[in-house]
Amino acid sequence: GISDIIKNEETGWLVREKDSMALSSVIINSIEKKSLNARLAVNGYEMINDKFSWLIIAKNYLDVYLNVR
Repeated sequence: GISDIIKNEETGWLVREKDSMALSSVIINSIEKKSLNARLAVNGYEMINDKFSWLIIAKNYLDVYLNVR
C-alpha cells in the first residue's frame, strides 16, 4: 500500500483519509519549507531506485523463476 512506498516525513507525507485539517497543514508546511521538499524528493528518488528499478525487478523475477523449478 501507500505506506510501503511513502515513509512519513522521509519520502513524503502521509495524511489520514478525509482529514482536511491535516492535509492543509501538510500543504502549508510544503509551501513554507522548500529545503524539506528537496530532501523528500531526493529520499523518494533514492528509495524508488533502490527498491523498484528495472534491475531489481528483473532480479526478483529471476529469483522467483529459479526457485520454482
